[in-house]
Amino acid sequence: MTVLVVVEHDRGRMVDASLEAFVFADSIAAQLGTRVEALLIGADSLGLADECAAHGAATVYHVADPLLRDYGPDAYGATVAAAGTALSP
Repeated sequence: MTVLVVVEHDRGRMVDASLEAFVFADSIAAQLGTRVEALLIGADSLGLADECAAHGAATVYHVADPLLRDYGPDAYGATVAAAGTALSP
Protein backbone atom coordinates (compact mmCIF):
# COMPACT_ATOMS: atom_id res chain seq x y z
CA MET A 1 0.00 0.00 0.00
CA THR A 2 1.15 3.53 -0.76
CA VAL A 3 -0.25 7.03 -0.33
CA LEU A 4 -1.17 8.56 -3.68
CA VAL A 5 -1.25 12.34 -4.17
CA VAL A 6 -3.33 13.50 -7.13
CA VAL A 7 -1.46 16.65 -8.11
CA GLU A 8 -3.58 19.66 -8.92
CA HIS A 9 -1.97 22.15 -11.27
CA ASP A 10 -2.83 25.11 -13.42
CA ARG A 11 -1.23 24.74 -16.86
CA GLY A 12 1.85 23.07 -15.43
CA ARG A 13 2.17 25.10 -12.23
CA MET A 14 1.54 23.16 -9.03
CA VAL A 15 -1.13 24.75 -6.84
CA ASP A 16 -0.70 25.27 -3.10
CA ALA A 17 -3.27 22.61 -2.24
CA SER A 18 -1.01 19.98 -3.81
CA LEU A 19 1.93 21.12 -1.72
CA GLU A 20 -0.24 20.76 1.37
CA ALA A 21 -1.33 17.32 0.18
CA PHE A 22 2.31 16.22 -0.03
CA VAL A 23 2.92 17.32 3.58
CA PHE A 24 -0.15 15.40 4.75
CA ALA A 25 0.68 12.37 2.59
CA ASP A 26 4.19 12.24 4.01
CA SER A 27 2.78 12.21 7.53
CA ILE A 28 0.31 9.43 6.72
CA ALA A 29 2.94 7.40 4.86
CA ALA A 30 5.30 7.64 7.83
CA GLN A 31 2.56 6.38 10.17
CA LEU A 32 1.80 3.47 7.83
CA GLY A 33 5.42 2.66 7.07
CA THR A 34 4.93 3.15 3.34
CA ARG A 35 5.82 5.66 0.65
CA VAL A 36 4.24 8.58 -1.19
CA GLU A 37 3.47 8.41 -4.91
CA ALA A 38 2.10 11.12 -7.19
CA LEU A 39 -0.32 11.18 -10.11
CA LEU A 40 0.05 13.90 -12.74
CA ILE A 41 -2.79 14.38 -15.21
CA GLY A 42 -2.47 16.23 -18.53
CA ALA A 43 0.36 16.82 -20.98
CA ASP A 44 1.36 20.12 -19.43
CA SER A 45 1.90 18.50 -16.03
CA LEU A 46 4.89 16.35 -16.98
CA GLY A 47 7.31 19.13 -16.04
CA LEU A 48 6.16 18.75 -12.43
CA ALA A 49 7.66 15.29 -11.97
CA ASP A 50 10.88 16.61 -10.43
CA GLU A 51 8.92 18.93 -8.15
CA CYS A 52 6.82 15.98 -6.98
CA ALA A 53 9.99 14.02 -6.22
CA ALA A 54 11.39 17.01 -4.32
CA HIS A 55 8.26 16.98 -2.16
CA GLY A 56 8.65 13.30 -1.32
CA ALA A 57 7.08 11.28 -4.14
CA ALA A 58 9.02 8.05 -4.55
CA THR A 59 7.22 7.35 -7.83
CA VAL A 60 5.46 9.75 -10.18
CA TYR A 61 2.82 8.51 -12.62
CA HIS A 62 1.76 10.62 -15.59
CA VAL A 63 -1.39 10.33 -17.69
CA ALA A 64 -1.71 12.43 -20.84
CA ASP A 65 -4.43 12.44 -23.45
CA PRO A 66 -5.84 15.22 -25.63
CA LEU A 67 -9.11 14.88 -23.69
CA LEU A 68 -7.24 15.79 -20.49
CA ARG A 69 -5.76 19.04 -21.79
CA ASP A 70 -8.31 21.11 -19.89
CA TYR A 71 -9.80 20.10 -16.57
CA GLY A 72 -13.10 18.29 -16.80
CA PRO A 73 -14.52 16.59 -13.71
CA ASP A 74 -15.77 13.53 -15.56
CA ALA A 75 -12.54 12.86 -17.46
CA TYR A 76 -10.29 13.61 -14.50
CA GLY A 77 -12.49 11.59 -12.14
CA ALA A 78 -12.38 8.61 -14.48
CA THR A 79 -8.60 8.95 -14.74
CA VAL A 80 -8.15 9.00 -10.96
CA ALA A 81 -10.49 6.02 -10.55
CA ALA A 82 -8.63 4.05 -13.24
CA ALA A 83 -5.27 4.89 -11.63
CA GLY A 84 -6.56 3.79 -8.24
CA THR A 85 -7.63 0.47 -9.69
CA ALA A 86 -4.49 -0.08 -11.76
CA LEU A 87 -2.00 1.05 -9.12
CA SER A 88 -3.80 -0.21 -6.00
CA PRO A 89 -2.12 2.45 -3.83
